[in-house]
Amino acid sequence: MKTMIGLVASLGLAALSANASAQDYSADPSFGSVTLSAGFTPDPHSRNLTAGGSIRAQDRFSSCRGYIANAPDYSVYYTAGSTFPLIFTVDSDRDTTLVINGPDTRWYCDDDGAEEPLNPMVRFNSPQSGRYDIWVGTYSRGSNVPATLFVSEVGEHTRDGSSSWSGSSQSSSSASISLPARYGNRTISGGFLPDPWTMDVTAGGPLRANDAINSNTFCSGYITAEPTVEVRYDGSSDFHIYTSGSADVTLAVNGPDGTWYCNDDGASGANAGVSLTSGTTGTYDIYVGTFSQGERQTRLNISEIAMDYGTGSGSSGGSSSSSSANISLPARYGNRTISGGFLPDPWTMDVTAGGPLRANDAINANTFCSGYITAEPTVEVRYDGSSDFHIYTSGSADVTLAVNGPDGTWYCNDDGASGANAGVSLTSGTTGTYDIYVGTFSQGSQSTRLNISEIAMDYGVNSK
Repeated sequence: MKTMIGLVASLGLAALSANASAQDYSADPSFGSVTLSAGFTPDPHSRNLTAGGSIRAQDRFSSCRGYIANAPDYSVYYTAGSTFPLIFTVDSDRDTTLVINGPDTRWYCDDDGAEEPLNPMVRFNSPQSGRYDIWVGTYSRGSNVPATLFVSEVGEHTRDGSSSWSGSSQSSSSASISLPARYGNRTISGGFLPDPWTMDVTAGGPLRANDAINSNTFCSGYITAEPTVEVRYDGSSDFHIYTSGSADVTLAVNGPDGTWYCNDDGASGANAGVSLTSGTTGTYDIYVGTFSQGERQTRLNISEIAMDYGTGSGSSGGSSSSSSANISLPARYGNRTISGGFLPDPWTMDVTAGGPLRANDAINANTFCSGYITAEPTVEVRYDGSSDFHIYTSGSADVTLAVNGPDGTWYCNDDGASGANAGVSLTSGTTGTYDIYVGTFSQGSQSTRLNISEIAMDYGVNSK
């Protein structure tokens, strides 16, 4: 029987010293790369790849196991915070291993460190910012073994959707708002923009909500012991907390006065919603559960305007009162400033694309603009560099772009980036303000990622 190698997850990592030339981490990763920041959503980030290779890891690093390739399989560019660990796990039908070169240039290895038998796990309790180069090996000689790499700040994951949470849920039978929230603490101010505030989360947990919460109201579903997220609100408007997605989820919210508010189907469809109309200033410990056991992906929303605002209500910021695109309106995702030579490149933002307006009717431009957008920009970006400037989306949705550039010119595109993604490239006069509209080719809303690069279109998506 083989043994666990290298790491003790709860106590930190045992790093290996090795010749930096032992594996070629300078080579382009075979299955691409991703840029993530602390608190990233959705969590986990996953990448399908093939494990294995011809190199015996133990020949390169005495405490490592398995067979790996020369070039990394995947690279993660990570910006660390102060709250979350960074956890790498692999799930496969075969016995796999992990070898990781961290931002500190040290090597970390594991064989069977995950709870799921034969799955490896490397956990950084205090991760550094920088690049993590990852090799997924096979314990026995071989290659082209299908596997899925998971990158998470929450816990380990498997392909069937099961998870082992890194919080205190496993050792507690009660919900405890004193535990660190899975997705950390957030502070939002009265009059916040964009409205709604959104966060993609993993719903569900091992505890039956009604048994775990000491409340006078019935609480449906299954939750973790720790809150999903803790939100501190300093306004005094009506406060609407709701989910949006296809999953049947529930909400349990401990409000500023200590009262529990629980709901199953208070928002559209099978989504949950809680509305408070007085005494809204203060701290909210929010639990996003699932009606049935198991975990699901969903979006948590908070609005000062209305339940379901920006999801099923047909309204979104300034769009409901305008039939034209208006770059003077506050952008849904606010204003961002990025400087020339920014790192990591690409700069990324996860957004909801689409809106009620037909782009070609809403924009006064000399070029045809496809798709459906909001009246207000998705985001306004101020750029103080002078390099080439590439704006593009990445994801599975069929989306479009309409960009009002620094000189007032409109640039519109449908499929200028890979697949059904949109892309706009400018090679001169790039300094200034960009009002960026991310639309959908057909009516409706879709989740996608907006990227900006000074290097190339699709950089960091399929170029490595």
